[in-house]
Amino acid sequence: MALVTGTDGGDILAGTSDPDVIFSGGARDVVQAGAGDDEIHGGANADRLYGDDGDDYIEGDASNDKIWGGTGNDTLDGGAQNDRVYGGDGNDVLYGDNPNDDNDNEGWQDVFVFDNDDGTDKVFDFEAGLDTVELTDGGTYTLAYSGSNTIMTYGSTTVTFYDELLSDSDISGATLVV
Repeated sequence: MALVTGTDGGDILAGTSDPDVIFSGGARDVVQAGAGDDEIHGGANADRLYGDDGDDYIEGDASNDKIWGGTGNDTLDGGAQNDRVYGGDGNDVLYGDNPNDDNDNEGWQDVFVFDNDDGTDKVFDFEAGLDTVELTDGGTYTLAYSGSNTIMTYGSTTVTFYDELLSDSDISGATLVV
């Protein structure tokens, strides 16, 4: 296992074909993990984090990050700010932790996890009957429909699921209010 650590100068960091632990620095960094089951931690500025092959854990940390899981069963956490999270091929868990995150992982069985104060999120590839939504804080939520989109409100979290009509059977962890 390799440990790779960035500086505060806008790094381009590359992992190995083995499992790596990578910490980007405090500037706008690019991390290309490579093959292996990697762990990547973004820094304080807008990072570009690529998991590539393997079952990766990627955490964006602070600022507006873009995260790509690649091939494998990945866990992707945008962290604070406005992130774009792309799962790739595999059964992924995508956390849009804070305001205005976009999540995309078309064609695979995914779990989209939200708490009741995640802000405004967008999901572009939810597939009813295949993907699920997990609400972590209990309580209640509502569903509204606008054309072919579903708008879920859960506490102060609002999630728009584009081109998919969700029902209560797609969501766990809280109770639907009709």
